Amino acid sequence: MKLSSIPVVKLPLVDVSTDPLDLLVAGLALRMKQLARTSPKFIELIHERQFRIQIGTDLGVARQIIVNNGAGTGRAHRVWNETQCLLRGYKIKYEAHMTRYEGHAAKLAEQISRVKGEEPVYLLVVGGDGTINEVLNGITDFDKVRFGVIPTGSGNDFGRNLKLPKTPKESLREICACIRKDQRGEALYRIDLGQVSWEGCERPRIFGISAGAGLDAIVCKKALHSN
Repeated sequence: MKLSSIPVVKLPLVDVSTDPLDLLVAGLALRMKQLARTSPKFIELIHERQFRIQIGTDLGVARQIIVNNGAGTGRAHRVWNETQCLLRGYKIKYEAHMTRYEGHAAKLAEQISRVKGEEPVYLLVVGGDGTINEVLNGITDFDKVRFGVIPTGSGNDFGRNLKLPKTPKESLREICACIRKDQRGEALYRIDLGQVSWEGCERPRIFGISAGAGLDAIVCKKALHSN
């Protein structure tokens, strides 16, 4: 899965002084910062001494984030803390939902995807394969929901098979690029989802990458409940 990168405009960043050229460049930088609020670009100001400031656009619509704080090991907490810092740095509005028990992510995804209105719902999952599977099975409107992942699990088969970025910074950068593409009316990357049912099941189960039966299913179940 290869997504487009964020368009970048590079400008010099200078110390404000009484020099007319410095004042001109500083004024231009401030104007670009204002434009960043409505432009689909990231404005990157580069100082000649390699000092760098990134000004991200405020995308306006609140993003819904489902976080599994118990995924894998303490890595989940570290990834979420880093993600929060990045979100604040990019000035992205969001609402976080922390999972409390097994199956909670599915319920949260169902509630989020049923939000009234015609605007798309940007749903980001910070978790491992188990959390991703729960969320996929909770979504009720796949045409409305835009799905993104920042992996924190130990296996991360979903992200690895789709060749998603591995770090929060890279993941969030690609997700922001996709949001901007969507808001410009450009097509996003789509994947097929599998569905399996069996005699006596209340509702079919959805899977993103693979599904197993027999010994394979038992091993996966034990792995998911080993922490």
